[in-house]
Amino acid sequence: MSENKGGMVRRKVDLDRPHKLSREATDRFDAIQDKDINYSDIPDTTDFWRKIEPVMPEPKAQITLRVDRDVLEFFKRQGNRYQTRMHAVLKAFMQAHKRAGARGHETPR
Repeated sequence: MSENKGGMVRRKVDLDRPHKLSREATDRFDAIQDKDINYSDIPDTTDFWRKIEPVMPEPKAQITLRVDRDVLEFFKRQGNRYQTRMHAVLKAFMQAHKRAGARGHETPR
């Protein structure tokens, strides 16, 4: 999917199903040698890497979760990383209920 905002085209990429390059395009890329690549417009990032403090994500807790077989099969049909997608759905549910709770609504149980 792509959208055009202010003259800039933004595309969303599904990393589980990357776009396939044509044979012609891959042959052109393979023919390029390192000495032929112009790196002159790449900014120096030395200062950036000196200032950055990486933030490590919280480790995930490993659990055993029982779900209906049809739920599991639904997520598996979506492709690789189905557990990550299941986690994303649960996280979105949690965040929606936190927002609802912050507006004074009772969080459903």
